[in-house]
Amino acid sequence: GLEPNRGNGWLLALFVTLTCRLETKEAIRLGRRLQVKRKTIEEMATGCRIYQEFLLRLAEQQPPSRVVKMLDVLSKTGMIVAWAIAPTEVARTQIVQYMTRWRDVRHTMTGEELRALGLAPGPAYGQMLRRLRRAWLDGEVETPVEERALAARLMAGGWGDDDDA
Repeated sequence: GLEPNRGNGWLLALFVTLTCRLETKEAIRLGRRLQVKRKTIEEMATGCRIYQEFLLRLAEQQPPSRVVKMLDVLSKTGMIVAWAIAPTEVARTQIVQYMTRWRDVRHTMTGEELRALGLAPGPAYGQMLRRLRRAWLDGEVETPVEERALAARLMAGGWGDDDDA
């Protein structure tokens, strides 16, 4: 949501910025009362949910992997809005860290390498790759060699996607 190249995306972003601290029901009521388009009302409600579900959690320091999971769903404009409405300096700092450092962190292993370690193709690939990305983000691994060793340990230990929160 909230893309600037949609006709009045920036106007929508401003509207969401002004209404995000409302309870979702209040934002919906306000949008109806102002007779704005249904899509705008939906974006207002989404802004309220993002504020309540993500940004209030970012008010306290979070592990990088959790910040990434929360913010990966936002568009660039949404990210700017999130920074503007963030409730604390800690939240704004974590958003900036996401934009400048964490957003592009990726695992280095491939599906081929996972198969070579004995992981059967399927949903487990995605789970393992998400787990490896978290390891990079949170400093659990710092080199591709450490990443491969972690993958091997996880597979040997009967791993699961234990912390996808």
